[in-house]
Amino acid sequence: MPFNRLGHKIYRIFAFAFFAVIPGAVLAQCPSNPVLTPTAWGGGSGSATFNGSVYTLSGVGTYSNGQPHENGFADLRPMATNLQIQARVVSETGFSGSDTAAAIFIKDNPASSADGAVLWLESPGGAHYLYADRAGGGNLIERLNGSASIPYWIRLQNWGGVVTPSISPDGITWTQLGSFDLTAELGSGTLTCGLAVWSGSSSQATTVKFDNVCVSSFTPVPTPTPAGVQTSVSPPGARVWPNPFTPTLPPNDRTHFLLTSSHGSGSLLLADLKRRKVRQIDFQAGADVQWDGKDENGAIVSSGVYLYLLEADGSMRRGTITVMR
Repeated sequence: MPFNRLGHKIYRIFAFAFFAVIPGAVLAQCPSNPVLTPTAWGGGSGSATFNGSVYTLSGVGTYSNGQPHENGFADLRPMATNLQIQARVVSETGFSGSDTAAAIFIKDNPASSADGAVLWLESPGGAHYLYADRAGGGNLIERLNGSASIPYWIRLQNWGGVVTPSISPDGITWTQLGSFDLTAELGSGTLTCGLAVWSGSSSQATTVKFDNVCVSSFTPVPTPTPAGVQTSVSPPGARVWPNPFTPTLPPNDRTHFLLTSSHGSGSLLLADLKRRKVRQIDFQAGADVQWDGKDENGAIVSSGVYLYLLEADGSMRRGTITVMR
């Protein structure tokens, strides 16, 4: 049913669906203090210990944007496909440079050059967060960055290869940074996740303490639908790529909703975080569903996070898109 037939009901669905998602989190129960297995990662060296509530990782190792390997030390755990890992970075001692990092990651195997996603806090004092991923055996590419300050919480969630990084100052109010399509890399098989540190120096060590470490299988909590609206609950949104995107920077000047080639006709509704309608796009069966970052008047929207509700083939998919200008 196209959006224009749903009338005022669609707004209620939109508002209800995203009340708990932005800035809060939609996550499954996550037991604390999992047992991880210390393993050397890359060409660095170091150690990992656990005292019942705090993980302490110490290691050396350098990092540079886009490099194919991360040198450092990591504590690893194999997990099934759909998983989440979160932790609070408590403190950092020892060497502190511009590239010192405390990280969490999800990868398709334990190798240092494995494909996957990494979210970390960067020194001095964890003043920045950065998210990066690697696909197809290529370089590690930074996608997002912003301000932070230790102590700080970081989280990665993977559902069928769609990775969602989030950050929080208190572990209660989470800011979702976007979603990233790593289906080909993280969509099946046993994955590896864990904690990591690299000092930013090839000779001087950094020690990082993590607590509230949480690793578990992940299933998004379905959002109830108001009475009278018939719909099926999908995984957390459609696969959207690129996300974030920059409308003024070709070739990634629009984002695509990666539906199957046999999808039916439907509609895409976009709104801001105050749930005010930004644009509605009706599409035909088999069409390339995309948004160019413009509103109903043809103006490029401001930088920020936007909500989408996509209806096709009898289901509604909800998620977020980040616009960067």
